[in-house]
Amino acid sequence: MPTSLTTMTRGPLWPMILSVLSAAGWGFGIVTARAALEAGLDVFSLALVQLAGSVALLGGVSVLAGRWPSGALVRRSVPSGAIEYAFTYTVFAFGVARTTAGNASIIASAEPALIALLAALLLRERIKKHFLIVLAIIVAGLLLVTGPDLASAGRPSDGDLLVLVSAATGALYAVLNRRLVAGADPLPLALAQQTVGLVVLGGGVTVLVVANVVSLPPLVAAPREAIWLAILSGLLAHSAAVWLHLHALRGMTAARFGVVLSLVPVFALTGAYAVLGEAITLVQLTGAALIGLAIILSRRRKAREQI
Repeated sequence: MPTSLTTMTRGPLWPMILSVLSAAGWGFGIVTARAALEAGLDVFSLALVQLAGSVALLGGVSVLAGRWPSGALVRRSVPSGAIEYAFTYTVFAFGVARTTAGNASIIASAEPALIALLAALLLRERIKKHFLIVLAIIVAGLLLVTGPDLASAGRPSDGDLLVLVSAATGALYAVLNRRLVAGADPLPLALAQQTVGLVVLGGGVTVLVVANVVSLPPLVAAPREAIWLAILSGLLAHSAAVWLHLHALRGMTAARFGVVLSLVPVFALTGAYAVLGEAITLVQLTGAALIGLAIILSRRRKAREQI
């Protein structure tokens, strides 16, 4: 009998594997999104194309699988869908456009700690001393990964503040999803949230255009290469990564998922080296190794607790 992802997440190892694959999707999605922007796509067009492509794919899979989101699920998905897909991703993109990539990575590295803190406050998940040590190792590793640009991190800018806001709202999304996943099929949930995000973002852009705050996104005139890169970015970061992430949350706490989320910059760094030709230093590789060590320590602790 074929094994579904839902059944697989009941095992001791699969939630960790799925969450790592999810982090890879987000990391490589960042690289393709950056490539789309470099190819001539504007931020609003990028966000809209990413969501539209992902919603189309998830919608098609939902139809084929006969697992369409109910009206009740769509209503429950409005807060998290609007927070993550209409707000967080767009704010992060604008933040990166106004600060260095190094600054953005450093500030965004606060998200795992924010997830753990919000999980403790909202979900009453306990934060043990061992987990705090794991978080400290993660922070050290991320600072090394982003080391080449660390010298400029002490000069706050509007872009830095925008990235920090996106990290906070992204953490809130992860914690809210922990409650939603407990009673929802990940595929319809992902489709519902992203559809909400697409509608809210599209409506927001329309209002801004009508009010003459921004000009109409030049999507029709955008280079074909940029459009395809944006679609690929959406499929990686929205479809694959989110679907795997929702399955992983069925078998692990929101705080522990935050630990694995720290691998996103590592995958992004690797992809940037391979696709965009960005250099990787020994210091950055050391930081990546520290992050991997933190994941192993987190996994071993959980295994001992289950014995």
